[in-house]
Amino acid sequence: MAAEDHDWTNPHYQAKIRSDRILSEARIFYHDIHEREYNRARKYLRKMISNLRQIKEIYQYGF
Repeated sequence: MAAEDHDWTNPHYQAKIRSDRILSEARIFYHDIHEREYNRARKYLRKMISNLRQIKEIYQYGF
């Protein structure tokens, strides 16, 4: 990978990292729902929504 791929000022890189975070948080969310740990699941749902909002802003204003 090129050095600019790891630059936080690069909106593409920010969106990629945030989407990777959403995937990992979704796995934890699914597990917590299955185990009936609803408070912890709610925490990860909030994190996913926050990252989705950030990605939306990146695509609206960052490119």
